[in-house]
Amino acid sequence: MRNSCCLAVALAILSLSPLPVSAWESDKAVEGGYAYLPLSDLKDEDGSVRMHSVRAFATAPLALGESLFLSLRGAYQGLFVGYEDLVFSYPDGKGGVFTEDDLPDKLSALDAALGCGAVLGDDLTIYGEFQPGIHSDFEDVTSKDVYYQGGLMVEWKFSEELSGLLGVYYGDDFGEPEVFPLLGAQWQIDDDWALDLFLPEYGIFSYRAAEWLTVGLRGRLEGHQFRLSQMAPWENTVARYEQVLVGPFLDLHFSRHVSLRLEGGMATARTFEFRDDDSSAKLYDGDLEDGAYLGGSLAGSF
Repeated sequence: MRNSCCLAVALAILSLSPLPVSAWESDKAVEGGYAYLPLSDLKDEDGSVRMHSVRAFATAPLALGESLFLSLRGAYQGLFVGYEDLVFSYPDGKGGVFTEDDLPDKLSALDAALGCGAVLGDDLTIYGEFQPGIHSDFEDVTSKDVYYQGGLMVEWKFSEELSGLLGVYYGDDFGEPEVFPLLGAQWQIDDDWALDLFLPEYGIFSYRAAEWLTVGLRGRLEGHQFRLSQMAPWENTVARYEQVLVGPFLDLHFSRHVSLRLEGGMATARTFEFRDDDSSAKLYDGDLEDGAYLGGSLAGSF
């Protein structure tokens, strides 16, 4: 699944009331962020991988009436990769070999999303979304570089403090087409504590320590499959990347609608590998050791 899904974003747009004591992740209309993952060893082979990640998105709601709306969204992620001491070599089909020096150092995902939502009564909202995107090294872009995601979700507002979400989601950005359930909740436990879930993408437990400061714990899943240009070692070479980031964060609120997040913690369940999309062949076993990460983001909210 893409590093950010805007199903929950659109649901937040429906609410015309002021922001709650704890602003939800889905309230963000625009965000730009950076994360650094230091050099990490491969688990089962020689070699190490370092990553820098840059991401950004913007969302625009379009009202179609009192109970209908559209949501337009654009998102970008750039993954900048460094390699050390990878020892594989693979025939390139031209009499030579494919080695570490031939690996790309930049991979990009550019996504666009169109969503439509309907408010049914005071408590029920239905939302659907279609999100195509180009995930590639952008050296030789073709229709094979386009990946598709989409979903349908229902939100039920139990009270002013608690809402729940159920849905189903389709995505092929981890390599294989998958359909899986969505489960979410936004719970304002009291004036200071809040729980924000949108599984399997993220979960946040936060405390509003002051008007200008929120602290908490966050876990999130991120990853993509990127198609490389038609080059050695295979005709349909892809890079597969996924990981779970878990750790503390703090949000500095410059105003009611602008905040800076600083975060760090552990990157686990990590994979970064190159493989043939038409078979099980791959250049090396891409499971990475767990490691630390640092990051930050600047966001504007509705």
